[in-house]
Amino acid sequence: MTDRTGDISTGGKVLMPEVVEEFPESILSPEETVLINETVSLINRTISAKALEAAVIIGDHILTRYFNDDIEAAISKDSNKPVSFSILCEHPELNVSRSKLGNMVKVAAQERFLGPINTSPEKFSYSHRLKLTRLPNDENKIEMVRECIGSDMTVRQLEYRVQLKTMALEAREDEAPEPDLAEKTFNALVASIDRLSAQADLLIFEPFTEYIGQMHPDTGEWLKNKIAALVDTLDAAETRCEVFLRKTDPRLQEGE
Repeated sequence: MTDRTGDISTGGKVLMPEVVEEFPESILSPEETVLINETVSLINRTISAKALEAAVIIGDHILTRYFNDDIEAAISKDSNKPVSFSILCEHPELNVSRSKLGNMVKVAAQERFLGPINTSPEKFSYSHRLKLTRLPNDENKIEMVRECIGSDMTVRQLEYRVQLKTMALEAREDEAPEPDLAEKTFNALVASIDRLSAQADLLIFEPFTEYIGQMHPDTGEWLKNKIAALVDTLDAAETRCEVFLRKTDPRLQEGE
C-alpha cells in the first residue's frame, strides 16, 4: 500500500512515513459490519456523554468557587481574572489548559440557562454545546438548540449556523446607537449591586455554630474582629444606599 505522505529522504536517512490503513470493510460479513458500526456509535456516545458530564462538573465548580456565580465575569475576555483562577491555570500538575477550563465554564453557565430543555448528549454533544456558547443566552439560542436536536445537525453544520447568527448580531450592533454615558454608568452600578448581593448570600453562619465551643480563644477573638469590621462595612454601605435612595425617590426627599 502506498503511504499518504510519499517518500521523505534527508541526507541519506529515510524518515518513517505516516501510513494510514484503510478500514477493511470488504473482509467483514454484513453482521460484523453492523456490530462494529454499533460499537463505534456506542463508544462515541459514551465519550461524548462523559466529556459533557466532566465539563459541567468542573465548570460549575470554577464558576461558583472562583467567580461567585458571576457568569459575566467568568466568560468575559478581560485578562484581569481573579488571582486564584490564574494561579489554578498555571498549576504544574493541572492537565487542562486555561482555554479548555474557560470553555468548561462557558458550557456550565450555558447549561444553567438551558436547564429544562431536553438536551441529551447523544444528539447534542459537548462539541455542539461549546460551539453554541458563542451566542447570547436568549430565545434565539433555545430555538437553535431545538432545531439542532430535531434535525440531527452535525457539529460542523451547527458551527456554520452560529457563524451566520454571530455575523448578523455584530452587524446589528454596528448599526445600533452608542449608549450614552449615564446609561453605561447606571448599568455598571447595577452589575456591582448584583455581585455584592450574590456574595452576601454566601455568608452563612449556621454550619459553624456547633463548633463555637471548640474554637481556640485567639481564633474567637480574631473572628469577632472580622465580623465587627464586616458589620461596620455593611453599615457604611447601608448609609450610602439610603442617601442614594433619597436622591432618586421624590417621596423620600419630601421627608427630609
